[in-house]
Amino acid sequence: MTSSNTQKHMNTMTKLNPGIPNRAAIPFPIWAVLAAALLSPPNLRSQNPEWMLFSPKAAGVPTSCMMRLVIGPDGRIWTASNDTRSLSTYGLAVFDGQNWTVYNTGNSGLPSNAAFPFGFDKLGNVWIGTISFWGASGGSGVVKFDGRNWTRFTRQNSGLPSDNIWAGTIDLQGNIWVATAAGVARFDGQTWMAFSNVDIGLSKNWFSAIASDSKGNIWIGTYEPGGGIAKYDGQTWTAYTGADGPTINDSVYNIVFDSQGNTWYGLPDTLGKFDGESWTSYNTRSDELPTSWALTVDNQDIIWAGGGRILAYFSDDTGGVGKFNGTTWTVYKRNNSSMPARKVWALAQDGYGNMWMATESGLVAYREGGVVFPAITPVLGLNTAVGKAIDAHDVNGIQGYLAPDAVFDFVPAPPPLTGTNAIGGFFTGLFQGYPDYTTIDEQRWVSNNIVVTAHTTTGTLQNPWMGIPPTGKDTNAPPHVHLDIWEYQGDKIQRITTYLDVQSLMVGLGLMPALPLTLQPATPIPDPVATGWSPVAAVIESQARWNAHDLAGLARMMRADAPVMVAMLQGATLDRKAFVALQELFFLAFRDLKMDIVRNLDLGNGWVLSEVVFKGINDGLYFGLPATGRAVNVRGAVVYEVDGQGLLSTMKIYFDNLTTLTQLGFFPPSLSAEELKALNTGVGNAIDAHDVNAIQGYLVPDAVFDFAPAPPPLAGTNAIGGFFAGMFQGFPDYTTTSEQRWVSGNAVVTAHMTSGTLQNPWMGMPATGKGGAHMHLDVWEYQGDKIQRISSYLDLQSLMVVTGLMPAPQLPALQPTTPITDPVPTGLSPVAAVIEGLKRWNAHNLAEFAKILRAEAQVLIAMLGVPLDRTSAIAMMELFFLGFGDLRIDVVRHMDLGEGWVFTEGVYRGTNTGPYFGLPATGRTIEVRAALLNQVDSQGLIRAEQIYFDNIGALTQLGYFPPPQLSCQRTATGVVLAYEGTLLSAPSVIGPWTPVADATSPYTVTATGDQMFFKARK
Repeated sequence: MTSSNTQKHMNTMTKLNPGIPNRAAIPFPIWAVLAAALLSPPNLRSQNPEWMLFSPKAAGVPTSCMMRLVIGPDGRIWTASNDTRSLSTYGLAVFDGQNWTVYNTGNSGLPSNAAFPFGFDKLGNVWIGTISFWGASGGSGVVKFDGRNWTRFTRQNSGLPSDNIWAGTIDLQGNIWVATAAGVARFDGQTWMAFSNVDIGLSKNWFSAIASDSKGNIWIGTYEPGGGIAKYDGQTWTAYTGADGPTINDSVYNIVFDSQGNTWYGLPDTLGKFDGESWTSYNTRSDELPTSWALTVDNQDIIWAGGGRILAYFSDDTGGVGKFNGTTWTVYKRNNSSMPARKVWALAQDGYGNMWMATESGLVAYREGGVVFPAITPVLGLNTAVGKAIDAHDVNGIQGYLAPDAVFDFVPAPPPLTGTNAIGGFFTGLFQGYPDYTTIDEQRWVSNNIVVTAHTTTGTLQNPWMGIPPTGKDTNAPPHVHLDIWEYQGDKIQRITTYLDVQSLMVGLGLMPALPLTLQPATPIPDPVATGWSPVAAVIESQARWNAHDLAGLARMMRADAPVMVAMLQGATLDRKAFVALQELFFLAFRDLKMDIVRNLDLGNGWVLSEVVFKGINDGLYFGLPATGRAVNVRGAVVYEVDGQGLLSTMKIYFDNLTTLTQLGFFPPSLSAEELKALNTGVGNAIDAHDVNAIQGYLVPDAVFDFAPAPPPLAGTNAIGGFFAGMFQGFPDYTTTSEQRWVSGNAVVTAHMTSGTLQNPWMGMPATGKGGAHMHLDVWEYQGDKIQRISSYLDLQSLMVVTGLMPAPQLPALQPTTPITDPVPTGLSPVAAVIEGLKRWNAHNLAEFAKILRAEAQVLIAMLGVPLDRTSAIAMMELFFLGFGDLRIDVVRHMDLGEGWVFTEGVYRGTNTGPYFGLPATGRTIEVRAALLNQVDSQGLIRAEQIYFDNIGALTQLGYFPPPQLSCQRTATGVVLAYEGTLLSAPSVIGPWTPVADATSPYTVTATGDQMFFKARK
């Protein structure tokens, strides 16, 4: 409901018709309906120029010439600074979009300023090669930099065949490969292995290019003419020389690959392509590109080449950059475009579509339509910093990295926490419980604005934490595995999601015994069979086989040596056979066990994150525990590594087994769905009986009642009891009808109608003696057999309508302009279908949104109280988007309620830039909480949707509530109107409304015999 000032702030309209009795002022009808969707993708349109130049001279680098570049996982550009005129080198220059950082022999652990970056490993370390540009000797080996420490590998302390490094790459397994002036070398993290030209089958030993393709093959090229190219598939080298393809009979500068599996390579005057069978040559000199020093493939499969003759300093025609679509070159030079540099030495495209170029004049960024700038969000560095703050127990520091409305989704302990204070409170409690808490063995991946960390934590539980008593275990207690997902918005954390297993934590603390396991599989374990698929495709196929309980098929997709880490086993690592045996135990306990995929996220370098929900009915022994017949709905996450053959080479599995045991009834508090429904029916009966004491008896002492239209939430049984006592006084005949219940975990969701007559004032509303049915959606979250939290969603405007305080909404004819085509089945699970529908809605793509609605779908909006058909619902949504051009819903959580039903909580946000159902735009923003209830059919189509939000809250934020005041009094001469603002009149409640000329308050209306309506507006 709303505040106690509801009546005071109501915008009133008086219907004046002389000769009728006096009547009280009634609220002016203002209505609106909002609908739901996921956060739309960021708008990447840019007003910046298409070409932008960035020079490092401001950072003290004597030259602007950049010879190499690589884009780090945090988006920063790492380059090598070299002056081709003086043959001088100046170390590494790193650009974060605004500032430069310089690393050289004077301020870092670099052994040489002749250094170039070539890649980042899975931990975020940058790998650097050193080179003597003009000769086969004189380099300083390979360097690894982890952000703090510099580690150097040379011929003296490793298996490097030469200290002069010409190129490097990192393969899908994370191995470091380098091309040197005396052979090729691979580093697996422990050992270096060298390959000479004799091992490879080539006549030359000076290698200048090396790259790893999507299948994990390593390709190398020689610097000396006549050397050739070779491919390594992990077992065998295949050499290609001029006899195979005349185009490779010259120096090979670089090698790249397109999505079709073609290998492209750059030579002094030639661009070459190898499709696996034939070799094709493209003459770059005839197309105005003198060399192919630089080469890359963009996200549209366009080949980009750049170059320039090193000793041709001044002529505009000696270099540039060109793009090649397989048929036609488009060349950009200083004399035919806005290209700000002559020579291009290296190329790379970032995730925003900007093409970055290392040139003689500095870094150049190009993007057709305008460079997206700043394009760099150094999330990996930010995440490292927040990790340090956590290890330092610096709560203020942690909070400084959070967005004000950040969400911390600690999966084993819902609901998520929102805001810096709540999240800071969590960490304060954690550090009190574990004074020596620290993180060890951290592994990180980055995907755009998301950082994923897998790590172990250690600490002694010296004080109670989250209901767990201190155990006196010493600081050598076993470490505990975590998976965290950090989602950034700019340089602030917007959301943290943490997966871990509380049972293994309690085992480590000595509070629970470890699971007794004997893992001998009954399933035959076949040999692996390479799939050749991309990492995401391989993961999706493996999940499909797991969902089909095809363990033999799953085993075929796993490398023979694949390790599988399982959080519920205290982070133990299983081999392939033990993993299959463990899955057999799960399928024995849940014959219908499956995982619903929430999202699969490509982390790069063969790694994929999958967030899932495990579901099934317990109809068999669960690790020795008898079947309960209860259902589980447990969130989890899996990190997969896929090798170049499309095989799973690593798996890390996280879910909370204590949640599983709780849902099965083996760990209190836990109740079955039917028991929760019965308890919820009991509190519903107490509400209908107006028994406040009984209602309070169903609550935990610190229960929270979150009445969404009237924040803040009430806490404690006394406050909640007082709310219900006041409601029963206002509505003496209050009762519930047409109730539906669903259960998800420890939560019960109820959708129902309530009815009652407003016979006494309630929450600022005057008694009217009128009443009727009104829609509610409530979420009851239980702690054992007691209610921990109630969240109630309804619309105050519709309540005011049924109690006679506002007229019913009079909507215009709902005829959409959006073409309404036939539904198109998605095949998605219920939650995934809802997420997809919200994504389309947030993108304001109503044509696509309509396709996910069944032809006979109904959309029921709480403030209207009547269902809309598919066509009317789309028309209504057009009106929302007309009023709010950026309207979106930010989802807080989804709950799968079973049988196709999905509950969603979120917040509508938008700026009022257009007419809002007849109300002029105010330019103000809204943030209105909402809840949605969707039913999805077996084809992944939405068959029903219910939308709950408080429109009075929206109107208040727009400035229409509290409105200007309007009251009336009948006198002998007419009706006297007292008002604030501007007085408007109309012959009908739906208009047209026009200002009353020369009206001032009070204003007297004399009898005319015509019906007339009046309202006031600011």
